Amino acid sequence: MEKTTKALVTVQDSNASSNERNEATRTLDQLNDSLNNSRYLEFIREVKRYYPSADCIEKIEGGTRVAGWPEGSLSGLADPSCNTALAEGARDSSSRWNALFVCVQRNPLSTSTCVVYIPEE
Repeated sequence: MEKTTKALVTVQDSNASSNERNEATRTLDQLNDSLNNSRYLEFIREVKRYYPSADCIEKIEGGTRVAGWPEGSLSGLADPSCNTALAEGARDSSSRWNALFVCVQRNPLSTSTCVVYIPEE
């Protein structure tokens, strides 16, 4: 969220250089494109295997829009509305995403540490 806020402020700052504004615009564009990221799409398909609530999906999508993939997505998954899907994913030892779900379940306040558990492509 800090990244998004800083970029928004820079884009609107009349004292910012054109390079600074261009870089801020690129940052915002990247965040907006996060919902189309192939890894994010694979992740959300995996989450949907565990029948999450509509609120859960909204939290994940909202987090991804604000903070990007994977940070925003994982913080969305840590939301209480995702507890059931998260628990199911953590129990499913046959999934290659299992370690990620377990990490998010154990570390809901520091999900950025779980990025290392995103399965390789």
